[in-house]
Amino acid sequence: MRHRALLCLVARAAALARSTLQNTTVYDRLPRLECAKEDVVDKTRDVRSEPAVLFVHVFKAAGSSVRGIFRRYADKCQKRWACLVQCQRGGLPTRTTVPCRLRDMVNLNRRLVMGEDGRRNPRTENLGALAHVVGGHFHYGMHAMVPPGRPYFYVTVVREPVSTWISGMRYHDKSLKTVQDVRLAAEKYLPRRSNRFYQNSLTYLGAVDGLPLGRKAPMPVKLVSALQNLEDVLVVGVVESWPTTIDLLQAMLDPSDGAPYMWDRYREAPRKKNTASKSLSSADVVRDLRGDGYWADIRRFLLFENAFYAAALARHALACKHVRIAVSSLRRWRHSSTSSLAQVLGADCRLRRGGGLGVLLNASFLAPDLLPTGDIDAASHVNEPPATRVSPIAVPSAHAVLEEAKRKEAVKKRGRKNRKKKGKKMLLPVTEQL
Repeated sequence: MRHRALLCLVARAAALARSTLQNTTVYDRLPRLECAKEDVVDKTRDVRSEPAVLFVHVFKAAGSSVRGIFRRYADKCQKRWACLVQCQRGGLPTRTTVPCRLRDMVNLNRRLVMGEDGRRNPRTENLGALAHVVGGHFHYGMHAMVPPGRPYFYVTVVREPVSTWISGMRYHDKSLKTVQDVRLAAEKYLPRRSNRFYQNSLTYLGAVDGLPLGRKAPMPVKLVSALQNLEDVLVVGVVESWPTTIDLLQAMLDPSDGAPYMWDRYREAPRKKNTASKSLSSADVVRDLRGDGYWADIRRFLLFENAFYAAALARHALACKHVRIAVSSLRRWRHSSTSSLAQVLGADCRLRRGGGLGVLLNASFLAPDLLPTGDIDAASHVNEPPATRVSPIAVPSAHAVLEEAKRKEAVKKRGRKNRKKKGKKMLLPVTEQL
């Protein structure tokens, strides 16, 4: 009986994963913020008439970089930012307080947020009425603090599961600096023939603390919950598709392009916050792990997390397509400075020119076993150019594409350096020039 129930849950998870390409109701109403430039910021003003942004920071998925973007945005555009840490029970708000600690804030009055009675946690009503953007390591469900009638939308960023797992191990153990170090740590954390499953994005988006069995719930139950909640996330960012992620954030937070240089800076800059002291390629680690039968254990370990990642990629592509369409209908793209953003979202989404979603799907080192091949292929063509329908399997991996781009950039840099040296050598001394 229990085995039959698990099979039913797996089938339901697969059906939900397929439906991620069809459910677009979250894009029907797009509550946008505007970048305002004011001389004086009123930190006591009630802003419940303006949209609220809730950023779910998934562990080791460029969350520190995104939090830095929100801080800068709040400072530049006179918005209010609050960062929550050390959340209990996933940060699910009660009627009086949010069970998290307030780490930092921008343009907010701490006394008003925390309340007059000197509580250690933010007051639910005050934070929901005073903040524009709230982010942190909380689970899906923070919208419970938003006052009735106030529009809101969720933002999250996901990352390829193997890279996330490796990065997480190196975050907790700073001594892992070589491929062999990571290999030994992996085998210690995940013994062969282990029954454990990796759950990172599933924990945050599945809101596991709110499930009947909590964190002890079966993995298919967590996956079903995460897929259902994922359909309510308006902006699903992907580390492997960073420029498009920034495009989506700008479209929702600054559609009139009030701070263009800020967005260009983050769109082109690499993510370097909260990284290990010594870089180590996940591809090198995976190449070593594939050497023997241990890889089968890793495939099983990341099975559910990888299925969620494939569904999140599909939502990322849908956002890239539908957010731009809504902007076009609002006729906000009038200035020449915003035309560049108009070209990378919607029908001409940046993903189309990048070869479609197939490149991103192939960035995952594991095949998402819970997602049938036909659904993966359908997801890969959401934003693919009509003329080239290439299977994701035949597309070079995103890591190979990135490596080739880095190599070409290095060649250009060396060329510029050599030309500069030649120019200096050809200059005659001042006395000979006279």
